[in-house]
Amino acid sequence: MANLFCGAAKAEITPEKELIPNLRALSDKRFGGVFGPLYVRGIAIKNESETVLLIALELDKVPYPKEILRELSEKTGIPERNILYFSVNTHSAPVTGYRPFERGNDTTRKSEAVQEATRRYEEAVKTAVFRAVEEAIDGMRPARIGYGTGKSYINVNSSLDYVTYKDDGTEIHQMGSGDNFEGPVDHTVFVMRMEDTQGVPIAFLVNYAVHCSVMMWNRCVDGKIGISADLAGEVSGYMEKHYPGAVSVWSSGAAADVNALMMTHSTYPNPDTGMVDGYTAVSEEFPAAILKKLSSLHFADILRVAQKIHCTDEEPDIKTGVSWCYVPSYLSRNDVTGIPNVTEQPGGEPFDIRLQKVEIGGMAFVGVSGELCTTLGWAVQESARRKTVVIINHNACMLAHGGRTFDDETYERCSNSAYRKKCLAGMNQFTARPGYIKAALQQSTEELFG
Repeated sequence: MANLFCGAAKAEITPEKELIPNLRALSDKRFGGVFGPLYVRGIAIKNESETVLLIALELDKVPYPKEILRELSEKTGIPERNILYFSVNTHSAPVTGYRPFERGNDTTRKSEAVQEATRRYEEAVKTAVFRAVEEAIDGMRPARIGYGTGKSYINVNSSLDYVTYKDDGTEIHQMGSGDNFEGPVDHTVFVMRMEDTQGVPIAFLVNYAVHCSVMMWNRCVDGKIGISADLAGEVSGYMEKHYPGAVSVWSSGAAADVNALMMTHSTYPNPDTGMVDGYTAVSEEFPAAILKKLSSLHFADILRVAQKIHCTDEEPDIKTGVSWCYVPSYLSRNDVTGIPNVTEQPGGEPFDIRLQKVEIGGMAFVGVSGELCTTLGWAVQESARRKTVVIINHNACMLAHGGRTFDDETYERCSNSAYRKKCLAGMNQFTARPGYIKAALQQSTEELFG
């Protein structure tokens, strides 16, 4: 009698053409059309006692996690703690869900036309999520599981130190976004493989620490942003073409301070002043070309791992749980110069991070509500004291404050920087206070794994 079952499915969530003019990208950017399709992918895994769902949306954040998780649990009978509901964090998809600490991405502050288009799109996404989950569960069949790791070198630390000079020649050291080849970065690529008892692949889950933002602010459709699942969508598509009938999920690891080696929008030191400078590619061809190159390289690295995996475990234990991390908070409001004025909120609402584990045999997925930087991801992995711990950023993001979470060293490097807004780009207005986050994450992880 079989002890492990697996099913997988996907459903398209590319917005209808008529909605696109009134949908908004991150930072209130406009779309020109569709560069590539968007999907939700779901994997259902069941043993004798537990069923878990791994659901990935090709959006920057999952919409309405509190409501969706509750409804999924009610409809399927699967506990919420058993459902990883995460996004790939593509920066070229419509903004959805509530964004109370992201002024530029809060659609409730925008026109009625934008709000209505967003509502209609969110309903379509919700319908697709439930359809994919239903098909994955209905399609479960006897299975076995395996996993492996390798290396992929398409990522780089994005916190770069800049040196500028005063008129008297005094050096000023500051920090901003850029390519820091000496900074911490994890090149590990993880692949989980599920196959049936005849060896036919059912599903893959890929994890890698990089921002899914190669196509950020691309101008690939009529001079405006082309909707794209970016690196995640390209790689998943390549995997599904290589393994017909299988569903391949891509997920982002601890990448708050990690970008791809090449992007449509990028920053670098100005050779004349040393200050932060940048560019956004204006051609339609360049973004598509770099996405093709990076996704092809990444896919080749993933495939080398996938082909070596032997699925031998037919009776894995499944354990799940949720833990919360709370630390003192800062609240940032931009002053007239555009530089955030960060002030401590004594006795105010704490900054929170939700950690969720799904252990399957010898591996453990840890979903993080937001995105951790590299060193904080390593701290969670070490505190879990498990052989293979996989960090999945952007899991049920808005159940907590979300946003990028940096380590104390990064805060220290940018604490007196005129470029604070740029170097901590992506942080919500509500942020964690330095000096607390690593210890709190370690304690919450230890509680999670007992």
